[in-house]
Amino acid sequence: MIPLTFQYFILCHLIGDYYFQTQQMAARKQKELRALVVHCGLYSVPFLSAFILYDDSFVALRYWISLSLAQAIVDFIKYFWSRRFSVIAKEYSQWLFLLDQASHLLLGFLVISVLALRLPQTVVDSEVWSLFLSWSAYLLLLFKPTNICFKLVFGKYQQSYHEEEVTERNIIQKKPLEETVSGAGALIGNLERMIMAIFLNLGQFAALAIVMTAKSITRYNKIAKEPAFAEYYLIGTLYSILVTLIGFFLFVYRL
Repeated sequence: MIPLTFQYFILCHLIGDYYFQTQQMAARKQKELRALVVHCGLYSVPFLSAFILYDDSFVALRYWISLSLAQAIVDFIKYFWSRRFSVIAKEYSQWLFLLDQASHLLLGFLVISVLALRLPQTVVDSEVWSLFLSWSAYLLLLFKPTNICFKLVFGKYQQSYHEEEVTERNIIQKKPLEETVSGAGALIGNLERMIMAIFLNLGQFAALAIVMTAKSITRYNKIAKEPAFAEYYLIGTLYSILVTLIGFFLFVYRL
């Protein structure tokens, strides 16, 4: 399990960069400097919680300002670089997203380490605070950030249509896939990861197979008939399991 101070930073980062940012704002901040400034302001809001955790207001202020500025620097560098090299940024958008997130986390860890921004010992020793921060960071990671990351990184593997040959006219006709309810896939993924997290916390590792089996049964016909969908489905399932397991051992699991 990673130190509680870093967990607290990750929790604030997830809230500011994902839950305080709408899809519209994410699109606007790539084109408008004003939208980027608004995002940086909203991003800094979760770090104000340092004033609740720290008894010393000066330490809390230093924590809030240093981490907020560090993250703003990353966003501004990405903004100007993307505008300067727009073609490359568009072509490698998924890698740029991963680099952006890695930069946020690494710079945050560096600032915390250099400035020795440790959480108060009373918070670290408190079982209530430890469980609250750990589980909050873990659960928030499993929902919106995991869904967004999957769409951006693995979206190219999603099948938007399948081709059906019309032999009578000797042409190829592209037929749209059956539409699903908007947001249903993300909701299913959220519930799936939450159930797996509960089983992991209870130590029922074998029970994860039940979740995967139940999920696969509902899609059996489509998996059997459409290889492209089967591959995309498998990628999503393995990704979901991997994130849930890694997150559990990073945030919750204690030796």
